[in-house]
Amino acid sequence: MAINPQLVVSTWLTAFAAASQSCNVEAFSSLFLPNGWLRDLLVFSWDIRSLEGRSKVADYVAAALADAEIKDVKLDETAHLAPQVSFVPAVQAMDVELAFSFEFRNGHGRGYARLLPNEDGAFKALTAFLMLSVLEQQSVAAD
Repeated sequence: MAINPQLVVSTWLTAFAAASQSCNVEAFSSLFLPNGWLRDLLVFSWDIRSLEGRSKVADYVAAALADAEIKDVKLDETAHLAPQVSFVPAVQAMDVELAFSFEFRNGHGRGYARLLPNEDGAFKALTAFLMLSVLEQQSVAAD
């Protein structure tokens, strides 16, 4: 069966944007495989975190998704970052890789994800990496 990477990426990224903007923790965590990984580099907190498993992802973003204020999620179609299909020998399956950008409370962010089909054929994140790429200057209110 041939994989249409544009369709896979569009479906996943639309769901990612909707879950992020609506602060729906269940929808956000459902974007991951049960054993999927989230790597957070200064998007949800000022710590660097790696979390394995859908339940740990849900627990982590439950307190931070609303505060992150993720919006303007856009696919990065730069030639070397455009969606691509590749074979993953460890799981004997084809994956779809993508890069994207987004805005959030503290600045501009970038994301990278590797999507694999689950048992139903729906593509979910084996890995998703979200990082702060440009820190916005924040004004401090005077007391």
